Formats: sequence, structure tokens, C-alpha cells
Amino acid sequence: MEIIDKKEWLNGWGKMLVDIWREKITRLMIRDTGNLYNSVTLMNFVVGEDSYEADFTFPDYGIYVDRGVGKEISRGNRGDLGFTPTRQPQPWYSPKFYASFMRLKEFMEINYGNQALTLISESLGDK
Repeated sequence: MEIIDKKEWLNGWGKMLVDIWREKITRLMIRDTGNLYNSVTLMNFVVGEDSYEADFTFPDYGIYVDRGVGKEISRGNRGDLGFTPTRQPQPWYSPKFYASFMRLKEFMEINYGNQALTLISESLGDK
């Protein structure tokens, strides 16, 4: 039974997620200055024995682009804008993050299951 190197797999997952986000930004043509595309990075990935922590970074306005809100809507607005906003959501972040997170969850389940099977097998003397 193969046990995959968790740290290597998780680092690859983080880098792949950044690539997916950048591809989605390109496909949706979210490009004014290119700042959002260039700023999406995996800053830090800490893998512990039973935990992991990933720090991704991009400008705050990336979430506004994802949700379809922006400068023309003032903070604290009660919903009566007096006009119809022209911005449309460009979901580059949310759907891809959720799908990738589910893939990560699946990997972790399989990996921990394989580790448990190996430990049980070894403790029973089957090597």
C-alpha cells in the first residue's frame, strides 16, 4: 500500500490552486492592470503531523471582483442605490477554491486511511 508524501502533495496542491485561479482570471478576462493575476500567490504552507496551514495572498479587491461589487457601491449603503450596478460577478475564486478544497479533503481521507491500514497491518505482523 502506497503512502504518499503528504508535504509534497500539499505543496503541489497549493501551487496547482494558484495556477487554477490565474487561469480562471485569464479566461474571465479580469484584467485592468494585471495586478490581481500577478499577486495571486501561495505565501506559506506549513504541514504538521496532523495539520496543515496554507496562506494564499491576493489584493482584497479580488473578492469584490468575484462577488460583482466595487467602487460605485458605497460602504454602509442600505440597498437603495438609486441605480442599477453595472458590475457582474466574475467568480474566479469561490467555486475553484471549494472544488479544490474538496479534492484536498478527499486526498487527506485516503492518505490517513492508508496510514491507518498500514499501522494495523504492521501491528498484526503482516509486513
